[in-house]
Amino acid sequence: KKYLGDKANELPKSALLYPLSVKTSENAQPIVRTILNIDEDQNTMILAGDVPEGSIVQLMMSTVDDIAEGASIAAKYATKNREKRPELALLVSCIGRKLVMDQRTEEEVEEVLDV
Repeated sequence: KKYLGDKANELPKSALLYPLSVKTSENAQPIVRTILNIDEDQNTMILAGDVPEGSIVQLMMSTVDDIAEGASIAAKYATKNREKRPELALLVSCIGRKLVMDQRTEEEVEEVLDV
């Protein structure tokens, strides 16, 4: 709560704006876990996915613009070194993105299409 400032008063809803970056080891690629709810009595968080014991966890911050730009960067990375333009792209999202971005989730698709 101390890291969220005024947003702490809006928990658990505001937790969707601050997902967790989870690394299972120092050199592992991070995965993202959305905070779905907070159990004040048990002093625990309910996450969308597992977090193995001993993982390195970091609170993340982002804006909707950053998320949409990330889709563009991912699309550029996915099409790098291709000889032909792809005919199909599968875009996978999560409930956290939908709740945070609301109507702006379409911007992610537009960013990918522009690549």
